[in-house]
Amino acid sequence: MKHISHVSTGDAQSSQGQRVLSGIFCLAFAVALAAFSGEVALAASSDTTSDLIANHGGGWPGNPNEELSYTVGLNTIDAIVVFEGYNSSNATIPQDHTLTVDTAVPAGYSVIAGGGETGIALNNNLILNYATGELVFAIGGFATYDPANPTGTVRAEGNTVTVTDWAEVQGGIMGGVAVPTGGTGVASYNRIVINHSINTSAAIPAVYGGVIMSDGVNGGSGTASYNSIIINNNVEVKINFLDGAHVDGPASVLGDDSSKLEYNSVEVRGDTGTVTVLSDVFGAYLASGKKPTNGDGPILQQNTVILERGTVGNGVSDGSVYGAYVGEGIGVTIKGNTVTISGDDVDVTHSVIGGGVRYKNTNAGIVDVAEENKVFMSAGTVGQDVVGGNVSGGTAKANKVYLSGGEVGGNVAGGYAGGTSASDPGSAVNNFVYVTETAEIGGWVAGGRSRQDNAEGNEVLIEALVTAVVGDIYGGNVNSDSGDTASANSNKVTIKGSALSSAVYGGFVLNGTGTAKNNRVTLSGDINLGAGVDMFGGYSGGSGDAFHGNELALNSVNYTGNKRFGGIQGFENLTLEVTSAQAVAAQAAGTALLQVTDLSLKDPNSTDGSTMRVNFTGTDVIPLGTDFILVDSTNPIVTNGDPVKTTVGTLGLLDVTLGLDYTANTRQVQATVENIGPNVQAKALSELPLADVSFVNRGSDMIAGQAIPTALASVSGTVGVAAFAAVGYGWERTETGSHIDVKGVSGDIGLAVGTDTSAGPFVAGAFLEFGDGSFDSYNEFAGISSVHGEGDLSYLGGGVFARLDIGQPDASRPYFEASVRFGKTDADFSTRDFRGHIGEKVSYDFDAKYWGFHAGGGYIINFDSFDGSLDLSAKYFHTHRDGDDFILFGQRVSLSSVTSSRVRAGGRLNAAITSTIKSYFGLYFEHEFDGDSRATYAGYALPEASLGGSSGVGELGLIVSSPSSPLEVQMGVEGSAGRRDSFSANLSLRVTF
Repeated sequence: MKHISHVSTGDAQSSQGQRVLSGIFCLAFAVALAAFSGEVALAASSDTTSDLIANHGGGWPGNPNEELSYTVGLNTIDAIVVFEGYNSSNATIPQDHTLTVDTAVPAGYSVIAGGGETGIALNNNLILNYATGELVFAIGGFATYDPANPTGTVRAEGNTVTVTDWAEVQGGIMGGVAVPTGGTGVASYNRIVINHSINTSAAIPAVYGGVIMSDGVNGGSGTASYNSIIINNNVEVKINFLDGAHVDGPASVLGDDSSKLEYNSVEVRGDTGTVTVLSDVFGAYLASGKKPTNGDGPILQQNTVILERGTVGNGVSDGSVYGAYVGEGIGVTIKGNTVTISGDDVDVTHSVIGGGVRYKNTNAGIVDVAEENKVFMSAGTVGQDVVGGNVSGGTAKANKVYLSGGEVGGNVAGGYAGGTSASDPGSAVNNFVYVTETAEIGGWVAGGRSRQDNAEGNEVLIEALVTAVVGDIYGGNVNSDSGDTASANSNKVTIKGSALSSAVYGGFVLNGTGTAKNNRVTLSGDINLGAGVDMFGGYSGGSGDAFHGNELALNSVNYTGNKRFGGIQGFENLTLEVTSAQAVAAQAAGTALLQVTDLSLKDPNSTDGSTMRVNFTGTDVIPLGTDFILVDSTNPIVTNGDPVKTTVGTLGLLDVTLGLDYTANTRQVQATVENIGPNVQAKALSELPLADVSFVNRGSDMIAGQAIPTALASVSGTVGVAAFAAVGYGWERTETGSHIDVKGVSGDIGLAVGTDTSAGPFVAGAFLEFGDGSFDSYNEFAGISSVHGEGDLSYLGGGVFARLDIGQPDASRPYFEASVRFGKTDADFSTRDFRGHIGEKVSYDFDAKYWGFHAGGGYIINFDSFDGSLDLSAKYFHTHRDGDDFILFGQRVSLSSVTSSRVRAGGRLNAAITSTIKSYFGLYFEHEFDGDSRATYAGYALPEASLGGSSGVGELGLIVSSPSSPLEVQMGVEGSAGRRDSFSANLSLRVTF
């Protein structure tokens, strides 16, 4: 077993001192720039002044809002900086300038397109277009504080530097620079585009998209957002520091800081040309930040670095790539930052990190958070580590690393939390690493790694590797000093079709009594197993629980080389998935399904033992009596007392009972198939037809309860034609031995014709019906896990109906009615809860035809004492849904047809509230005689489910109509209790013409 050293994120670490010097240098430049900015015109000779006036078309500084494009050739100017549109008088706003430099600039000069001491530099453009040009600094916009408002906000926004042809830049290229003093800086929407090579004999000290350079009062607080740097194809350039956004100040200052660095980017595009960054590349860089006493701490989010080519680092001490970086933080949030490396010739000396905090000030109890940061790497070389999100003494959660190619010389972690001592604990939660294709890793891999605290819910997925991971593989890793309160629980490692040469740990705690429970390790496909590979469900360096809930799943593994593991321990459950044919072949050959050197089937801290299961796959049912060697161990198997003699595996949805026989030397376990029968969980398969029928039944209820009465109202002594529509939304729970919840929208639309016959009013019509909804089924079983299924339901159909009343509309009378309907349903079902397939989505879907009818009658009693009536009725409803067959886990499932046969009897009281508004209230008894759903799996009958039983139904509603209007509106609610619990709200409309 290998012990783990500290994750190296140190390219930026080792270069931190250089970063500080760079920041101080830039600050000094900014102060000097501000000091001399007002003296440019004054220091010029009279000839130079004439040139200035001529070039500006007016007096200095000319019109700051004018678009200018001209040649700089003022060789006699004795000044530090040449400004185009720079204003130091507060008289005008320095913005919207364009400066094109297409001739020589004197040695030692810098060029700034626009800015000034007004606190604003907006939308200025600098274009460098001279083949042999030399500059100290090239800046799109430069803003210092307004002397009249020294604590105000300083803004450098929307400035651009474009290099189309240039020779050398000795100091730096910056899109926009804001220098606040005692206030806040804003450097946003600035842009640098390099389209041409720049002399590579000497590196450009810094290329920054947006810069906030504090004087030390506020530690660089402010907003630096949407800044970008693009280095295009065919460009050759050498740079020391490359930052999309750069917020800095004196290294000794760590003040209250609510900075936001968002949506900044660095992009090196193309596949030709040489781009060399001697130090680091940052999408966003914050030297230091601290959560204010009141308010939020610094936020660095959605910053990106994209490298399609280039070298990062001097090959010795520098060279990291960060989506976002904080040198020292308290309460900093780094979220959603991304690094993408996709070029074969990308070479990073040290590490690649989606988002990270280097140091934590340990004097405060506020933690830093790195969440949802990502690294994508498909090519290239990284000398040391690749980490999704990194903090020193904080929380790293939901960070991700995707490696599909390239070579990593060090370690890989989805999330890393911790510092250089036990005083900097951290939590790594729900981080993820995915390694596939041809990626090569020289160190270890961990979904999440913590220095001292917790590593929980992390996951590693490795598949289709040509070259194995050299180091160990961890779902969750706690590299603790003592580990007394640490935990590495509920982590996952899944390896599919890969080489495997080192140990695998579901959860790992280095020291102390920390726990490593409920972890899962899964191997499947072609595994090139190295010699002596160890598997640990959990590992605790002390006496912590590293056994309970841990599971090893060997799913249809094909060992392409060595077939024997080194050691297997720390698993409460061991599950082998094999085909029935493999088991029969093992019986014939006398070989074991699991071969291992050392096997522990016990918890070292208790008397609890492990459970072994065999899940069979394929289309063949394994014969009763088949016996095979389940385990062959080089050394005696370690157990707690008398080991378990039987176990229950699965064959899809069948339970397979195996008798286990431990040999006298306890080096082998023999298994015999003793019984095969349906798994009670499979009852969930029968729930979908019931949910479907229950939903379709709602349509027949709407026809009888709303459509026919609404259509009948169109008869008024003469022939009447009415268009009607009814729609309702409802929820229904039906007890089926478990229960099903169905919710959704149902509706009818149709046309009815009514007339008065010699017997009484008669109405007939045709309709279309529809429904769209979803369902959840819940099945609970004694001794095993429950099954929650879910799915979508819909139906579409149509039909006809008729009703005849015997007598006049205003008299008490009997009536008879009937309907016939038919259509098609579509439904699907899914669950992740089947035993032997926990966490695996099991689903099926199919469509089926349905048909049905209803028939019944009643007697209406009209009351003379008030405008109302009582409708007593008894009705029978019949619905038939066809069955279907499908394949699940290689076996055929046959679902029978389902027939619902219901009777409903009761009464509805109708009463007029006004001449235009009527109310109704109804109570009914309902009984389902049938509603059984049956299924078979591989020829075995599965447990049944049924809708059968009795319920009480109630309804309440209003009918609004007027003799002068052809429109009638009915609004109502309906509920039931008993076998079927439901609630629905309904709306019906009728138009007579």
